[in-house]
Amino acid sequence: MRRFKRTNLMQFAFLMLGVASILGCESGDLSSRTVSGGAFEAETDDDVLVLLATPAADEVWDQSAKSTAHFVADCLSREQLSEATGLTKQALALPRHPDRNDHFGWGHATMSLSLLLDGLVKAERWDDLIEIGLDSAAKVGNEYVESQRIRAMALAHWKKRQFKFRSRLLIKELEGLEKSLNARMDEYQDWNEINSPEDLIEIDWAFVEATKKHIKSSVAFIEKLEQAQPSADVAVLRKGYLESKLEVPYGEQKALSAAEDRFGELGLHPTAPDFRLGDDAGNTFSLSETGGRGTLVVFYLGRTCFHCAMQLKEFAPRFEEFEQRGISILGVSQDTPQQLSKAVEAFNGRIPFTLWSDSEKKVFRQYGLIVDGQEDPLHGTFLIGQNGEVLWYDVDADPFLDISFLLQESDRLLDRAEGSKQAAKAIQ
Repeated sequence: MRRFKRTNLMQFAFLMLGVASILGCESGDLSSRTVSGGAFEAETDDDVLVLLATPAADEVWDQSAKSTAHFVADCLSREQLSEATGLTKQALALPRHPDRNDHFGWGHATMSLSLLLDGLVKAERWDDLIEIGLDSAAKVGNEYVESQRIRAMALAHWKKRQFKFRSRLLIKELEGLEKSLNARMDEYQDWNEINSPEDLIEIDWAFVEATKKHIKSSVAFIEKLEQAQPSADVAVLRKGYLESKLEVPYGEQKALSAAEDRFGELGLHPTAPDFRLGDDAGNTFSLSETGGRGTLVVFYLGRTCFHCAMQLKEFAPRFEEFEQRGISILGVSQDTPQQLSKAVEAFNGRIPFTLWSDSEKKVFRQYGLIVDGQEDPLHGTFLIGQNGEVLWYDVDADPFLDISFLLQESDRLLDRAEGSKQAAKAIQ
């Protein structure tokens, strides 16, 4: 897994520009509501997607994550636990990105879940803790919050007298988290040693050390629970749960009036522009003709782009993993068909997915990858669902290289899209 420091051009953003409000915690139980679409709408002009520039996208996601955390905290303070749980489940369902829901930061999923776990422990809502602890969406990829989730589940299972056969499994999960964190740090350091300063991965070592401490203390906490008698004071055990706890950094926010108390859910998925392009052999293909659960369209600059070659090299050996999940991969290049042939030759024919030529950059423009005043387009990676909806994308001056993350997130979002379709059919 490789993640680059981002530039100041354009980054991952969902095709969002206007906010539609969904009632917050004062208006009832959100866990029972169906959220259709989300909060932001894409603007299109002649079938051209409009993407947010990096500073705007960062501001939108950062402020939205903090606002969501405030609403969750506010609901918890009022003991409106169902509402807090509903808001958190919405946050967990949102698309994720390493630069916003990453291992060294706090996003919608990590902020909301961390607050909710504490609130449910304080309220002794053991069944709710077990339910959300077992939810696959609650595995947010942040080792600290993962450790917190396991710790909360351990306490809930102990209280429900279901601990005997689970404690060792939970400790094993924690040991796995520590190994995963150490392996990732080794990989990041190896990457930084061989790459130029502009491509270095920024590591928040204070967060890493705090996470390691929390994992170790979580193991000790579970071992303590193993020795605890059924009559043990739960209040004392709750204090043990909070050891080495990090505070969720959602900052200051003014008090909201009832009229302003709204949660703008992110995640509207507009329709991707269809297109028809040719390959190096003269065959033409349309995006709408691709099958499977979903399609990854990878826009790259061409065979003379070193970073693009790295991206193709990262994707190629993982192609079968995507294919097994019903996800097609298509490469769109600004190379001519003749240049595409040379690119395939340079890889000794070992590019298992189709490369399409967009030498006139028409499709690059349709997908918002042309920046006025810049000679080269931006790189783009788009996940498109079965019905042509954009589920996720990354746009930047550098290509997206975290293939492991992309595989997991694509699978998760496609599962969610399929679940939404089945729920809609059931309602009909």
